[in-house]
Amino acid sequence: RKGFHAKRDDLVATGHGNLPPWAEGDPANVWKAAEKYERKNGAVYREAIIALPIELSMEQNHALVNDLVAKLAPGKPHQHAIHASKSSLEGNIIPHLHLMTSDRVDDGIERPAERFFARYNSAEPEKGGRKKHSGGRNRMEIRDELIATRKLVADTINHHLAINGQEARVDHRTLKARGIRRK
Repeated sequence: RKGFHAKRDDLVATGHGNLPPWAEGDPANVWKAAEKYERKNGAVYREAIIALPIELSMEQNHALVNDLVAKLAPGKPHQHAIHASKSSLEGNIIPHLHLMTSDRVDDGIERPAERFFARYNSAEPEKGGRKKHSGGRNRMEIRDELIATRKLVADTINHHLAINGQEARVDHRTLKARGIRRK
């Protein structure tokens, strides 16, 4: 926790991976370079906030987080944090994951920061930037990928609940899709 959030004491763990050499092991260097070199109106990063099951111990949730990060950020620079903040309504501990990922997928070519975020060159990849995972998709493809990602997260959480002997399960579908009506 930094800046405004430094007074909170709910940080449980942090991690990062797939950083380019020029980041020198510090994910903040990736995000700063993305802000500087990513094209105008381009996404600097994507963030997912995922509730972790209270039925699992913190050690079991760490294993779940490692599994989720491996599935959601393969080959992409990423940074994550696990928080266990208190619910404002009931005062219960609510563990959750914040996962920041770059859309730039590793292709084995080393580039300086200013070229890392440049437009991809399919004819000569070494002369362009890293290819973006998010590029070239229409709205329906983006929607379908979001639904598939939600299902992947739910399936991964349910797998960890099952292997740890818990009966609780999560469902990625909306309440409406499940036929549940609430006021």
